[in-house]
Amino acid sequence: MKNFLLTYCTNLHSTKNWQELCQNLAYAASIRSELSLPQMGLGLWLPEQVLEEVEKRKEEFLALLESHHLFLFTLNGFPQENFHAPVVKEKVYRPHWGEKRRYTYTLRLAKLLASALPQDIPYGSISTLPLYWKGEPSSPAQEILIRQLTQMADSLHKLEEDTGKRIVLALEPEPFCALETTQEVVAFFKKLWQNSKKEWLCRYLGVCLDTCHQAIEWERAEETLSLLKKEEIPIYKVQLSNAPEFHPSLHSRSLLEKLEEPRYLHQVIGKEGQRWVDLPELFKEWNSAKHLEALRIHFHIPLFCQEEALGMATTWSYLKETVKRLRKTPYLHWEVETYTWSVLPQSLQLPLVPSLVRELQVALSLLSQEESNLWTEKEKTSK
Repeated sequence: MKNFLLTYCTNLHSTKNWQELCQNLAYAASIRSELSLPQMGLGLWLPEQVLEEVEKRKEEFLALLESHHLFLFTLNGFPQENFHAPVVKEKVYRPHWGEKRRYTYTLRLAKLLASALPQDIPYGSISTLPLYWKGEPSSPAQEILIRQLTQMADSLHKLEEDTGKRIVLALEPEPFCALETTQEVVAFFKKLWQNSKKEWLCRYLGVCLDTCHQAIEWERAEETLSLLKKEEIPIYKVQLSNAPEFHPSLHSRSLLEKLEEPRYLHQVIGKEGQRWVDLPELFKEWNSAKHLEALRIHFHIPLFCQEEALGMATTWSYLKETVKRLRKTPYLHWEVETYTWSVLPQSLQLPLVPSLVRELQVALSLLSQEESNLWTEKEKTSK
């Protein structure tokens, strides 16, 4: 019997305080109900200011999860601050992994997750930024990054000894960051291993593979996964996300203009390697860009959004191939991460609950084919 852990990420909701967090948990419970699940796993995002409140009210938080029949197995530790500010852009990458504040925040997340993780789930995961944004005015020194992450592995090892719960940190490659291509991931992990035993380090440090991000790099799923497997770099979490693919000879520029909005960065990479940090930069060079074969844009669109609705192609094939190759991995963490609902073009802004239910159903059909539920092994055997 295949077992997997599937959820959606709550970073699509504003979470400025305890009250909004409670609302978001109730929202997740309504999705669980729509899916007719006795329990549902949760992929939670907790910004730093809200994490402090949850730590103070931890027992109340755990009771709230139980009352909604939700269990926590993964956290999104990438955005540390307000992910729903009017303008986020490159601020999402701060603080970076060269700063002590990033280490402290992540360890606090790990301790909370250890307190909530069910005993029968082999590990809890925290996805995090891929070191730093390449556009930082001053990039952190490599030795500082290695020291911080090695220290994090030490702390996670101690946490496992103290609690019996294994929490792993999963670096999430993203365009225009220090780790964006799979080759860059491999090169960095090899440097990490020079200071610590590879097997020990990989028990606590690995990768969160976002299918939108690697598709935008024009990688092929089989090459991405084969390289990580060859180098024995563990994939602890997969974020299922879809992105637009624009063909200038086939599509109108007006379709791209509908994707331009002020909150998030939408990096663009051409099939021949041309790069733009955001859509406004692309439009400034449109006279040359419009002659290119194809462009992929970092804009998470719904999993079910196909060419007919979007008006252009998508990176669906990369997502589908990734799932096909990884779906037999026991207890791998899968998370639908369409966080852009509030900034999608008007034609794609559908009612949220049925849309999230539909996304999870799409993911489920890819993951399990013949199975028709999201239960963990514990839930199935207890029926």
